[in-house]
Amino acid sequence: MSALILEHCSYLDDESLLLVKDANAPRNTWLLARVTSTNKDDQGLVRSATVQTSSGSRIDRPVNKLVLLVENPET
Repeated sequence: MSALILEHCSYLDDESLLLVKDANAPRNTWLLARVTSTNKDDQGLVRSATVQTSSGSRIDRPVNKLVLLVENPET
């Protein structure tokens, strides 16, 4: 599966592995993170997610700032 830059989605699950986009940094330095929770709109589409980075910090990001690498392996 190739990397997917998201705008909105219904399939971003907890435990999905992704990169956190940073407009001020080259791609090879973007943070690796795992989804801890998702925030959905009225239509059930995921609009933002709380992610835990490899350093342990938790941050909220809209899905257009996330690049999905691997979906939750249990789904």
